[in-house]
Amino acid sequence: MSLDSNGKSDALTLKLNYADSDGDIGYREEDTIPPFDFQSPYFFNLHVNFYSVNGGQKTYYLNGTDTLHFSQRLQSITPEGKYKGISGTMDVRIGFDLLRILGHNPDNAQFEVWLNDRALHRTSTVTTPVIDLDL
Repeated sequence: MSLDSNGKSDALTLKLNYADSDGDIGYREEDTIPPFDFQSPYFFNLHVNFYSVNGGQKTYYLNGTDTLHFSQRLQSITPEGKYKGISGTMDVRIGFDLLRILGHNPDNAQFEVWLNDRALHRTSTVTTPVIDLDL
């Protein structure tokens, strides 16, 4: 977790391990038409749901009626050459600027994370432990 000038958390980094036997993680520049278009559930390929946790109760964090999430579009990391299998660790930075702008200061949070590859295969969902936030 990093701190802002007031000593408050301004972001945290989730470290994710990944492995893919055919290496089709991430979208190519041309992946903008269905099923990868903005209206599609596959627009984002890295899905990060954010939950507020209070008294052991986990709830979606809402901005009005919209669920707040930190999903992203990863660029292709497919290796060149004949063998495409890849594995490694990626860092996903979760910034809290939007929460502060909206006037939210949750005490604790939990994240659920999963990937879709270009073949639309979904990984298992990884759930973080409850994280104490100092916003």
